[in-house]
Amino acid sequence: MRRLQFILSIWFCILTIACTSANLVSHKDDSLDQANRESAQEYIKILEKYSAGDVDYNGFYNSFGFHAALLNSEVLEANVRRQAHFYLWDQSRSEDERNKLFKAAAEATSVFLSFYTPEKKDDNLSSDKSIWRVLLDVNGKRYVGKIKKLKSNLSELISLYPFHTRWNTAYLVSFPVSVSQAEVQSSKLTITGPVGSRYIDFQGKNP
Repeated sequence: MRRLQFILSIWFCILTIACTSANLVSHKDDSLDQANRESAQEYIKILEKYSAGDVDYNGFYNSFGFHAALLNSEVLEANVRRQAHFYLWDQSRSEDERNKLFKAAAEATSVFLSFYTPEKKDDNLSSDKSIWRVLLDVNGKRYVGKIKKLKSNLSELISLYPFHTRWNTAYLVSFPVSVSQAEVQSSKLTITGPVGSRYIDFQGKNP
């Protein structure tokens, strides 16, 4: 009898804990999911407008490939809105982040670059001994890019740049020309080196 009472007591404790845990489970907010989807769709639409990619082949094999986004004023605005949405920034934080981005954009134009090459030793764009040069042609002038390897969280990068994958390396390339000059007309981004050379065109805001 005592054994039965002990077993029943154990079961009662388990059921009590289970019910308590069930009450603590948060419920999915469909309205937030819908807002997130709409925010993502709006952001991707803007990003696709100012991004492109290409692949260079050596016979049947790709020697390198990339996809890049021009971080012009429209993309930067959308970038801040996107981050504010999933980090729940308040107005003050959003304004601070926006001002920071546009202050930098007044001095240089940046490009987010998602790069891949099957030869790991050749994935060295940010190295002093890099075999690559990244160039931006704007209004008849050519600018040489300063390249920084990004170490941001992969999930955050993919949220901001859905074309990026875990198999690519993320770089930020800066060119000594203001965004206000670079975004007006179409521009050309070239990646070149002994392995190969490819270029893409970015649409201007006033094509």
